Amino acid sequence: MPDGVIRYTDFANRTVGDADFEGPFEIPVNVLTTGENLIAVEVHQTNATSSDIVFGLTLDAEIPIDGNEEYPIYYTLDGSDPRLPGGALNEETAIQYKQAVPITQNVQIRARAYDGSNWSALSEAEFITGESSSEITILRKYLQVTELMYNPPDGGAFEYIELHNSHDTLALDLSGAAFTEGIDYVFEPDTLVPAGAYLLVINAEVGREQDVFRNHYELNGSASIVGPYKKNLSNEGEELILTASDEVSVIVSLEYNDARGWPIAADGAGHSLIPLDTAVRSQPEGSLYYGGNWKASQTIGGSPGDEEPFSIDNLVLNELAANEGENDWIEIYNQSPAPIGMNGWYLSDDPSELNKWRFLTTDIAANGFASFDREAFLYNTTLSSIDSEHDGFELDEWGGELYLSYLPGIKGIDRVVDTARYKAQETGVSLGRYADGNTFWHTMNPSRNIENNAGPPHIVMNEIMYAPLDGDDNGFEYIELSNPTDQPIELWNENGSWRLAGGIDFSFPPQTLIPSHDYCLIVNFLPAQALSLKAFKNTYGLDSIQAPIIGPYDGKLSNRGERIALEKPVYVDAVGVAWGIVDEVIYFDKDPWPSGADRSGLSLQRISAQRSGNDPTNWTAETPTPGFQEGETPVDVWMVY
Repeated sequence: MPDGVIRYTDFANRTVGDADFEGPFEIPVNVLTTGENLIAVEVHQTNATSSDIVFGLTLDAEIPIDGNEEYPIYYTLDGSDPRLPGGALNEETAIQYKQAVPITQNVQIRARAYDGSNWSALSEAEFITGESSSEITILRKYLQVTELMYNPPDGGAFEYIELHNSHDTLALDLSGAAFTEGIDYVFEPDTLVPAGAYLLVINAEVGREQDVFRNHYELNGSASIVGPYKKNLSNEGEELILTASDEVSVIVSLEYNDARGWPIAADGAGHSLIPLDTAVRSQPEGSLYYGGNWKASQTIGGSPGDEEPFSIDNLVLNELAANEGENDWIEIYNQSPAPIGMNGWYLSDDPSELNKWRFLTTDIAANGFASFDREAFLYNTTLSSIDSEHDGFELDEWGGELYLSYLPGIKGIDRVVDTARYKAQETGVSLGRYADGNTFWHTMNPSRNIENNAGPPHIVMNEIMYAPLDGDDNGFEYIELSNPTDQPIELWNENGSWRLAGGIDFSFPPQTLIPSHDYCLIVNFLPAQALSLKAFKNTYGLDSIQAPIIGPYDGKLSNRGERIALEKPVYVDAVGVAWGIVDEVIYFDKDPWPSGADRSGLSLQRISAQRSGNDPTNWTAETPTPGFQEGETPVDVWMVY
């Protein structure tokens, strides 16, 4: 190569005709770090049209003796110790170091100096010269679950799990690997996933059923499928674990669910689950146990055996009112700078019947709103088609789901564009996105066909200690409620007491009240037990607790993450209680949530009472402050939406 700085675009200044090794080239010790080191080599041709190349590399390790030959060094290449238990030389595997050790394959070297009676401390290093496609570390790094169809409308024979090999050049060997949780399936010998390729694990029997599967998803002959597995994927959700051939080492594990916080369109509406790009690489660390790290596929049917397409839909469900005794309505918002025609668009409350209510010629203006009330759903033939195929619907005052779909009848285009899941609402309020088109929903003052508002202030979960430092079983968990309003708030009404629901259960005692700008602690022990209360205060360095402290709740806060909701009874009848959400937090112990609160001694603390409790950026990991707030949050922090 020429002298000076070498760029990857530079050509070599001569050819090497005899293909002999050159060098050696010494790697200074000071450029190596403790742990894994990677040696990268660039090969330069003499011109851009050269058609042949030869390249080879050997790595030699030398251990300096500093001229002291009285203390020879012994090493092993099989991972064993040169010293046997008791102190004798391991004559079967130990080799006396006399010259450079050629390294031609992956190897672990363990070495000690020995003076005949005394041994030095053990020194060891692992050298990797190439990657074996069946090694567990390689499989964990490059094999990912990239799609999951768990509740297809046409039945379990059309379920699938999509695996992807993200390595650029290496085929991955799944021989003997097995799904051991959720479904049962062992990969046959010589099951390879080529570099960059996909493999579908399906529930259809070999032969005609698999042909039907291919036709259903319009797969070409090159799409790789294996199966069938035993047991259907659960429509309610479950954990899936893929282990290596040793039946112990986990390659990939995940959990999916159909509960709040998970993509609604994947539960029976024909869409699949797709991991977010930000979560794909961190699957080995457990990123796929959080609903917020998944999305619904772009179109009905998903993209089995292929990369998921990317596109943006500009229409969203933006606000809805489903109040008892009132004229329900739904608002749609056009986020784009151009009008959108509504031909081929539908509204529904049922994933198995997405075409319940059909728009006709209505356009929605650029950055504009359009809303449709109960009369429009059922009777207004100007705005909708009400016939034997499209019966219309009403919003359920007890709660339900809503689907906005574009269904022109073209495979690969038909899709659920947006969804909403709601619970019972009090009279005089609505549920909407704030700001318009945002991810998170809030209870707000109705703002039909105008910009949405932040809604009235309300009691929020302000601090959550879900993973105390002192252990899973004996740690002092707690949830802190905050009343940010100017009035005291009673945690009961004529229909009964408020509750905490989700991962834990707790009904607030009658007459529970949180004063204005004050707090309430809900704990996992009985506060009337003096010793427990004292231990709680000692744990968090408190001389006293000014805020009301109540408990215990049933259950345990998950150290991984779960849903916690503060709910109030909205309606009561012979069937039961309709619950409305006051505040909701679906937290997680990893990205995108603050991971610092996971068994570190820190708690999750909310930044702004006006922002959603489900927004990971609205939380931080801080020193616990049960029953009080240390300092004030700067305005420029809590005003961020």
